[in-house]
Amino acid sequence: MNTTTQKKSSVLLALAGASVALIALAGCTAPGGSDSAKKDPKPSASAQKESNAKEKEFVPEKKDFTCSDGVAKADTSNAILTLKGDCDAVEVTGVNSLITLEGAVKSVSVGGSINKVVAKQVIETVTFVKDSSGNVVETAAKPKTTDNGTQNEVVAPK
Repeated sequence: MNTTTQKKSSVLLALAGASVALIALAGCTAPGGSDSAKKDPKPSASAQKESNAKEKEFVPEKKDFTCSDGVAKADTSNAILTLKGDCDAVEVTGVNSLITLEGAVKSVSVGGSINKVVAKQVIETVTFVKDSSGNVVETAAKPKTTDNGTQNEVVAPK
């Protein structure tokens, strides 16, 4: 046998071997393969724990805030805040909070977003500052209102 024939035989033999290997491997990745390749429908313990953590209900922090030198600052976000005493002015700068004013308050300034301020007594003036949005102030009488934000409102109690 000459060298050219030997080389051709070697190339053909290598191609045949590679073809057999490809066919064998294709069976391993075919749809509906072995049972061990199928996914277990039951989540792992760590995945179940993560899912339970996501499902826990958010419980906002409840706390009182106080008046200092005639001003009470409600600057906590995602909370339920209560001002128990009287105060000349209340400044709301937190986000997504429920603020209850139990005492007498002359003016309320709201600078955050998505807050609800519930006044148990009449408020004289309400100011929604620039960039405030989606806030609600609930008071029995209609106060003098300035809205420099968007989608803010003053409403009567239900």
